[in-house]
Amino acid sequence: MPAYTIQCYIETLSSDNKVTLRGCDGYKLLKDEKKYLVFFESAQNCILIKELEELSLSNPDSQMQNMLLMAHVNRKKIELEGNLQIESKSFEITKVKLLQ
Repeated sequence: MPAYTIQCYIETLSSDNKVTLRGCDGYKLLKDEKKYLVFFESAQNCILIKELEELSLSNPDSQMQNMLLMAHVNRKKIELEGNLQIESKSFEITKVKLLQ
C-alpha cells in the first residue's frame, strides 16, 4: 500500500481519533468553488479529499497523539505520512513531523 503525505494544520481533534485538516500551500486545491486536501504519493500521483471532511485516524500511538494534540493547540503546521483509505475515510499515520 503506498504511503501518502500531506502538510496541514489540525482544525479539530476528538478523543475518538476523528480529525479535520486544513491543507497548507501546495497541499490544498480550490476546484469548482470547493476546497480539497491534496495527499501526495509521488509527484505524479495524488488523492483529493474535501477540506474539513472528517477523517478517522487508525492506530495512532500515544506519542503521535501527543504530537497531534500539541500541533492542534498551538496551531503548528505538521506533515503527516501514512496509508490513506478513501472508502472508509481513514488515515493510518506512520509518521508525524512538526514543521516551522
